[in-house]
Amino acid sequence: MTTGLEITNNPTEDRSVSLARANALSLAFSLPLAAVLWIAYARLHPDVSVAAQLGNLPALLSLLAAVAAAVPLHEAIHALGWSLFGRVPLRRVRFGIAARTLNPYAHLPDAIPARAYRWGTALPGLTLGLLPYLAALAAGSAWWMLFGLTLTLAAGGDVLVLWLLRGVEPQALVLDHPSRAGCLVIRSQTPPLTPASNL
Repeated sequence: MTTGLEITNNPTEDRSVSLARANALSLAFSLPLAAVLWIAYARLHPDVSVAAQLGNLPALLSLLAAVAAAVPLHEAIHALGWSLFGRVPLRRVRFGIAARTLNPYAHLPDAIPARAYRWGTALPGLTLGLLPYLAALAAGSAWWMLFGLTLTLAAGGDVLVLWLLRGVEPQALVLDHPSRAGCLVIRSQTPPLTPASNL
């Protein structure tokens, strides 16, 4: 697998934004979705009081503890997804916390196909946000609805990264940006094969 150090001579297309801007823009992606999910739950389960769940101190504390535990798990799922779909060793993924914004992050220094990068980016929001929310819809659990809704909001930055990658071919190589939200699209310097070049 090609590493970031080995592709620096290739032209790249920057599909990233600063972490500070990403924090602001992620709300524009996640808040409307969260509003739709909240309304859908309220209409399906009008007899379930979410306010009562928030007012129940033991339940609220368990929810906050679960959300706190889900933060590093979110990044671990990114790592697992990139490793699995991108076929790179899991040990290649680096974890840390951005000094300026205090954002936790997982960073893969290897280029992988855009399809694999998208799946690894989307996986935490699907598994920690959407699936618990769907379970809450089926069971009518306010606790699971709040957990899924909160983790859906937390995945707003991931939705932003997927939006930044719009139009990038699934097989194109992309490199996770080392300091910003998003990635670099690797543009090969090898000219495309033409009929004349087959002669």
